[in-house]
Amino acid sequence: MVRCSSSPFIMLLLCTLLVGMLSAQPTEAAESTPIPHPSDSLFQTAATAGSVQIVAGMGQTCIVNQARELYCWGARSSVPAHIEQVTQVSIGVRHFCALAPDGTLRCWGNNEYGQVVVPSDIGTIIQVSANGMHTCAVTQAREVSCWGWNAAGQIMVPTDLGSATQVSAGGHHTCALTTGGTVRCWGSNTYGQATVPSDLGTVVQVSAADFHTCARTTGGTLRCWGNNQLGQTTVPSDFGVITQVSAKGNHTCALNSSGTLRCWGEGSSGWMAMPTNLGAIAQVSVGMTHICTLTTAGTLRCWGDNRYGQATATTDLGTVTQISTGMAHTCARTANGVLRCWGDNEYGQTTNPSNLGSISQVGSGTFHTCALMTDRSLRCWGDNTHGQVTVPTDLGSVARMSVGGHHTCALTTSGALRCWGANSSSHLAVPNNLGPISQFSIGMNHICALTSSGTLRCWGANDFGQISPPSDLGTISQISAGGLHTCVLTAGGGVRCWGANGSGQATIPTDLGSVTQVSTGGVHTCVLTTHGRVRCWGANWYGETVVPDDLGIVTQVSAGIYHTCVLTQSGDVRCWGDNTGGQATVPRNPFGKHTVYLPFVRR
Repeated sequence: MVRCSSSPFIMLLLCTLLVGMLSAQPTEAAESTPIPHPSDSLFQTAATAGSVQIVAGMGQTCIVNQARELYCWGARSSVPAHIEQVTQVSIGVRHFCALAPDGTLRCWGNNEYGQVVVPSDIGTIIQVSANGMHTCAVTQAREVSCWGWNAAGQIMVPTDLGSATQVSAGGHHTCALTTGGTVRCWGSNTYGQATVPSDLGTVVQVSAADFHTCARTTGGTLRCWGNNQLGQTTVPSDFGVITQVSAKGNHTCALNSSGTLRCWGEGSSGWMAMPTNLGAIAQVSVGMTHICTLTTAGTLRCWGDNRYGQATATTDLGTVTQISTGMAHTCARTANGVLRCWGDNEYGQTTNPSNLGSISQVGSGTFHTCALMTDRSLRCWGDNTHGQVTVPTDLGSVARMSVGGHHTCALTTSGALRCWGANSSSHLAVPNNLGPISQFSIGMNHICALTSSGTLRCWGANDFGQISPPSDLGTISQISAGGLHTCVLTAGGGVRCWGANGSGQATIPTDLGSVTQVSTGGVHTCVLTTHGRVRCWGANWYGETVVPDDLGIVTQVSAGIYHTCVLTQSGDVRCWGDNTGGQATVPRNPFGKHTVYLPFVRR
């Protein structure tokens, strides 16, 4: 049976507000090539190579562990709540598919062409392959079905295909391996990627990339065809017997019978360069610009582009004492003073300096991060376009710091406030008569400070009245400056907000009750009540104000631009909302069975 479907293309352009604040085989193509940030990450596991599947995608990595749990990290790495046990996962361009033990297929993510809408009558599935913007599957009846984008005929399964054992979706073409060991391909053939060599012989595995295809024969010979502009189809002649191939984008990797890995094609002289101490490899998966391997000893190694943390093989955070949310990254300070950051890493904002040491506070901006060291010195890294990470040499001892969109401020132990970075609204000019202050908070282009005498002072941009507080605030115990609005916590546990209110971010719920902390995000506001509960309101474009109902007792909340994170009483971190850069995927050990929540998922 042949099944295919498609839907019209819909293009959405989202303009983001750049603000920071205190506080099988598989394979898939990518929509664009991210800026490379070389990374080589390692950790040991108790898993055995044969019981685990690793899949490297465009800007994310996924693992199906021994307990059949799916764990993903990197860009758009949230796993929906209805995904429970999994036997296989496959990643396309911004869409994912996971196969359950009972043969049920679940897909999620980008659905511009219907690529995540599994046909209702497809029956039991034994293998899935998502790539580009289409998805294909082999059913228990050995039939191939495809759906999604069909511009090149990539979902038009040949009517005479017959019985199949494997399907591999390429960027714009699809290939299937029949039960007789022959390969059939269809769809785009611009570079001959769908033209199977006539002398190929009996095949046991096929892997379709963007514009080339590779097949492994029963004798361990590897043949590749299609686009070879970057050498991606030129198989090394001295590699021996091939046991696995993984082709993606414009490059190819393969394993031989001795567990040796070789890669060729785009990036072979750069990000594809392998670590020298890999050891024997049991499994390899090639992403668009990163590679992951699983050794025979059960060690996961990833390297290459790490813009979204996709090449960082994570371990558990452990007990956390402070969290800070930025634009598309999140940072946490652990109980032993170690800093862990995750999410977008385009400017190196989640890559800690190698000699960072123990910290006492962390702050996340739009594209930069700062840490206050236990010795009261300040360290910053990431985007420095406006000098926001260049700490003044004469700053001295720091008591507190706050990281804004593209600027940074520090309160010295002597009570003086110093600011540096972008100054478009003259907000870095601290008033001369400010005097000693007890706390401060910086928004996108405005700053508010509470003086030692209890007076609230705000300066900078005032296009929405964000620096014009009401005159009847009374005694203030905490301030939080957001994107274009400001909120304070009064001594009696009340909350007052002013400034931009287009999404209701400055409108306090009437049933809020007594509050112990307020945190302003880009266009939303969150508070922590005296009972340890979290309430959020304002913009909900990515679900950032939809608080999970099973958080338990919370001790801290941090509202980012479009995502929110909390610290629970047990020291766990939970995040929700926008996960484009992986900022809402809390690092966990993917090989262990979890009893905590990942974003939207109970383990």
